[in-house]
Amino acid sequence: MKKLLFTITIALLATFNMSGQNEIINNGNFIQEAITGWRAGLILQRGGNIIGSFGSDGINKVQLFTGSTIDNTTARLTINNVGNIGIGTSNPLDRLHLSGNLRLSHPQNTPVSDGIYWDFRGRAIEQFSSDGQSKMIRFTNSMAAGNGNPQGGFSFTDHVGTNVLRINNYRVGIGTNTLTESLTVNGNILAEEVRVIQDVLADYVFESYYTGTSKLKPEYTMPTLDEVEAYTKENNHLPEMPSAQEIKDDGLELSKMTNLLLQKIEELTLYTIEQEKRIKVLEAKLTNTSVDENTLNEEKNDDELENQNQTSCQE
Repeated sequence: MKKLLFTITIALLATFNMSGQNEIINNGNFIQEAITGWRAGLILQRGGNIIGSFGSDGINKVQLFTGSTIDNTTARLTINNVGNIGIGTSNPLDRLHLSGNLRLSHPQNTPVSDGIYWDFRGRAIEQFSSDGQSKMIRFTNSMAAGNGNPQGGFSFTDHVGTNVLRINNYRVGIGTNTLTESLTVNGNILAEEVRVIQDVLADYVFESYYTGTSKLKPEYTMPTLDEVEAYTKENNHLPEMPSAQEIKDDGLELSKMTNLLLQKIEELTLYTIEQEKRIKVLEAKLTNTSVDENTLNEEKNDDELENQNQTSCQE
């Protein structure tokens, strides 16, 4: 057994003679050791053409080069002395350092380019659907083409590529590509509670009515009922309220509309208070009128009774 191992070892040493300019020829394949030159290491050749090399362009690292001496001046793969692996970079800073795009595809041998794709130059991470066309998930740096880049940010689409969720330039869109507000939703919203923050509430209605002016909204003046009637006859909606066409074109601002509705409720309350005061005055007048009539009737009855008594005495 020892003789057999010794014989194999001698044969291998004879085959791979690593001195200076020695070459191994095997069916047209060449493996050459380069002592000096454009890359110090092993140069791989096939049919007289260089297909790559395995060596290093510096110290404390091992590198893989591909192509001819013209093309392979940049290492394709680098492993440094601390175990960091670089692909597309000769100075890997982490365990795996990639400089360039990354594509994770389905293992099936099909022309479909599905999977996850990292576009380095486009600053995007994309996950394609099974057809290889629709981007199911997309992360993109919006600074790639400025803050207004419509393709920037994060987006999640359905199987045909329609955006379901999109985040770009501090704005969120659900079911829409048009992100005009902090949150834009194309569809219905179901929530247990919506909290709206207001700077100025409709308290200015009461403040203006009872004090003559309002610090909250100095320009506010409560319209009279005659003014309200004239306005509604002409416009078919209350003063300051948006028309049906305006709501159809621009939508309804929840915060503004809530405050306007509260304002109209407070105005209606004041109209009711004023009417109640007038009603009480009228009731008082009616009561006084009734008292006066009763008094007159009693006096009349007394006069008639006295006249009757006088007539009886004379008889």
